[in-house]
Amino acid sequence: YNPIAVESAWYDWWEAQGFFFKPRTAEDGETRPEGVFVIPMPPPSISVIQDCLIRWNQMLGKTTLFVPGFDHAGISTQSVVEKWLYKVEGKTRHDLSQEVFLGKVMEWKNEYMIAFWSEHSLTCRPIGGSCDWDRVTFTMSLSLSTAVTETFCRLHEDGIIYHTNQLVNWCVQLNTTLSNLEVDQKQLFGRTLLNIPGYDAKEKFEFGVITSFAYHIEGS
Repeated sequence: YNPIAVESAWYDWWEAQGFFFKPRTAEDGETRPEGVFVIPMPPPSISVIQDCLIRWNQMLGKTTLFVPGFDHAGISTQSVVEKWLYKVEGKTRHDLSQEVFLGKVMEWKNEYMIAFWSEHSLTCRPIGGSCDWDRVTFTMSLSLSTAVTETFCRLHEDGIIYHTNQLVNWCVQLNTTLSNLEVDQKQLFGRTLLNIPGYDAKEKFEFGVITSFAYHIEGS
């Protein structure tokens, strides 16, 4: 028994027959009356659940689509590219214009995306991932950027996205807000000197201390 030969043969046959990879429509070419179910591919570590959902909804008779592709992972990618840029060219993003730095990001993406996608595809195909491989896309492509803008505007108009005052995780190096998932929690038990990204590695700052003070009010 040769699992590689068997798996590749079955998958090639599935693709040739169009089994569950392509969106199935009604006879008139419209989506099925049972509904539509679409999922864009998440990071590889959590793809299995989505694949099961796609298959289940197809069994319910819906027009389904599992879209494979790449997430630009903005904050994480920027951090990696900054380290890469400093290692290769000895520069930081502050030494470049926004346009030039974005070009460096795309250069890094183009170099590593092929290797990443080859590995990801080789992982998903043998286990029978039900993706439409003709629809591979990238989150910063023009079509998806337009879709994101449209979606954001609609959600804002519906009051689902709104502006308010809240405590946020502000990154002094990236000059942006980080989600809770992108923050490393560190418990302090008293005065602690720590490094801060973006500052000299030899320079440490004081944390874990609350300083209280009060002023006398004249005449009190």
